Amino acid sequence: MPRLIRNRTLVDDPYTLLRDAVSLADLPDGIPVIVPLALWLERRAALIARGEAGTWLTPDDDPRALA
Repeated sequence: MPRLIRNRTLVDDPYTLLRDAVSLADLPDGIPVIVPLALWLERRAALIARGEAGTWLTPDDDPRALA
């Protein structure tokens, strides 16, 4: 499992990056996910309600779209 630094401590990273997810049906149940910007913009409310969802930005994505 990948690791990251949280609060100055090395911890396991529970998130799974789903680069090819295009719908909520592509998301596994019960695990934290990171989804493409297009899916986040399309299904933001449902992803927030699901909890533990992050947004993946490619170099071509405009981060201002999240504002």
